[in-house]
Amino acid sequence: MSSGVRLARTCLGALVLLGPAAPALAAQPLRSEPVAAGYHLFYSGDKLGAIRRFERLSAEDPNDLPARFGLLFVEDQRLDADPTLAPAFEKALDAFIDVVDKRRDRNARDAEALLYAAQAYLLRGDYRFEHDKSEWGAIRDAARSKGLVESYLKLRPEDADAYLTLGLCNYYLGIAPAFVHFLRFLLFLPGGNRAEGLKQIERVAAQGTLLAPLAQAELVDIYASFEDRPAEALVEAERFTAQYPDNDDVTFALASLYAGPVMEDPARAGGLYDAVLTRRQGDDSPDGAAARATAVLGLAATEFDDWRCDEAVATLTAAIDARPHRPDWALPTLLLRRGLYRALIGDLNADADVRRVLDDPALAKWRTPATDLRAQIGARQHSGEAAVYEALIPANRLAAERQWDEARRAYEAVRAAHPNAPLVRYRIALLDFSDGQVDRARPAFEALASGSQVPDNIKAFSLLYIGRIDDLAGRREEAQKAYQKVVDNYGKQEEPVSYARVGLITAYRRPD
Repeated sequence: MSSGVRLARTCLGALVLLGPAAPALAAQPLRSEPVAAGYHLFYSGDKLGAIRRFERLSAEDPNDLPARFGLLFVEDQRLDADPTLAPAFEKALDAFIDVVDKRRDRNARDAEALLYAAQAYLLRGDYRFEHDKSEWGAIRDAARSKGLVESYLKLRPEDADAYLTLGLCNYYLGIAPAFVHFLRFLLFLPGGNRAEGLKQIERVAAQGTLLAPLAQAELVDIYASFEDRPAEALVEAERFTAQYPDNDDVTFALASLYAGPVMEDPARAGGLYDAVLTRRQGDDSPDGAAARATAVLGLAATEFDDWRCDEAVATLTAAIDARPHRPDWALPTLLLRRGLYRALIGDLNADADVRRVLDDPALAKWRTPATDLRAQIGARQHSGEAAVYEALIPANRLAAERQWDEARRAYEAVRAAHPNAPLVRYRIALLDFSDGQVDRARPAFEALASGSQVPDNIKAFSLLYIGRIDDLAGRREEAQKAYQKVVDNYGKQEEPVSYARVGLITAYRRPD
């Protein structure tokens, strides 16, 4: 069970059509060994090497669409590490689209132009959506991309790589009704087919040339989050990490799998984040700095989720004391995360981290999240929730260690001091659920879900666990009703709503 403060990436973060992984849709057939070598550099974790390769190939032949798109593909992956690249990337992507569209105008059956138009429009749609450029523009680009790749496959049905785009569209459109709030622009596209989409993605994983690794990475998320095949997901993820041990993104994906609700193994996840920190030690390149900041945030989140709260704060403190100057989001994000954690554990000086962000003119872009965090901290302290949360930490740590009897005694001691606190009642119900005593947990969750003085986040989580109890008992329809209530009534509660949407698609099973 998450602590509720982790900035966890939900299963929808893996949605390639919308999320950070969208460039994986670059359905690139094998044109030449030099192009293949560029993609291999990228998969191996050498983004700068891949860029240099594609830049050289593009300079040698400006009409080489595979090389030009390969360059755009990798540059898009680097925007988080170096946001200053964005204006040049936008200009280059628009120019590329203009080139392929003119080729299609001259010859509607130009297969190469069809393929790269499809990929370029989807890449631009993702970029627009991710960077809040134009949601309607993203809608138009995504719709155009799907139509183009379907036209391409009529000409080249043997191109296994091209099925990744179509497979992902089909799969995620097929499950879209459960994710209506997340898949806003996909709902404007023609309907999908979940089963057919999965077959198409699996085809790319087995038969693709350049895109097999990307399809395999997608299958990890799909098997784990939507298809109730966690063992296969873990095998794929471990194999993928062994194949590309220096690729930070691959390592982060495996860490997320271990940290998430499928495996619930924060210790293994923390070890993977530590591995990235060791690998990137002393690397001051934009990619190295971004990887270190991401790994620190991930490691601290796994420590806090495991209720090793002081260790989480220490992890963030070491990174803050190093005064990272890039990427630009690193220092303010680390400060705000530490401020949140310090507030949760009762540190009266937690606001100092928020003030550092608010008082630094160079961090003006982060004033809104800093102001929101300050208001959140103040509200929790005023309501008394902060004191209750702090009192529960030792018991939560015992529960994380599966010391059920000791945890129960610790919880009861907190309940004696705070007999009506919804958070205490919820943690005891969660302990019963985790210990297998679902008949004892259910009435407590039901009382919380219907209580008039219960915060919405606790109501949402309580309904989620009612659904999980029904799933464990084989009452699938009842479980789906509970999950739907979470989605319908508690849209602002991101974490339980995300889990509930998955529950609507796949029945809950306890992690092995």
